[in-house]
Amino acid sequence: TLRAAIDWSYDLLSPSERLLLQRLTLFTAGFALSTAESACAWGEIQREDVLELLSSLVSKSLVVAETLQGSEARYRLLETIRQYAQEKLSASGEWVSAHDHYLACFLRLVEEIAPKLREQYQQLWFDWLETENDNIRAALAWALEQQRIEAGLRIGTALFSFWLTRAYIREGYTWFERLLNQADDKVPLAVHVNALTWSSVLASDLMPKFCNE
Repeated sequence: TLRAAIDWSYDLLSPSERLLLQRLTLFTAGFALSTAESACAWGEIQREDVLELLSSLVSKSLVVAETLQGSEARYRLLETIRQYAQEKLSASGEWVSAHDHYLACFLRLVEEIAPKLREQYQQLWFDWLETENDNIRAALAWALEQQRIEAGLRIGTALFSFWLTRAYIREGYTWFERLLNQADDKVPLAVHVNALTWSSVLASDLMPKFCNE
């Protein structure tokens, strides 16, 4: 009965609405409008289309909008809708390309934010990374699964200060370890060296904890 109800709602969507809904399923921790525009606006969907399409999906109760601090809105999909739309994404033939755009989006975002973690409004950006942490984990997992090792190592390098400051040291080291184990000559030397350096710093910070355990 539930699936029939979702089928009915889904069939009423325009092709662009269906496409956006499918792409939004990649966000595991909700999303802001700007992030959805970065990750989902490609191919048949233009950046300027996302707000109108997203608003339509909210009005049709397929996406939930929640107002957080100030006027900022954050969006999420109910898990039943997310699973349903993921099936549609898988069947559409865009599974890999959608994930690749998602990975590229978060690579670009974390590299833009990394220098800001040492500037005046660093707390704001640390909090942003905390909010997006599960989404970033999904991007890292895709990088590992699809051998996008350079992208994964660049994300890890950009996140180093966040992992160190917010006590994700063990997790950060584990991501570096898994990615470095698959690194080859295709990874640019500078990317490889940076990753090895920050991985070593995290490892040295973990040493007292390992000794105590």
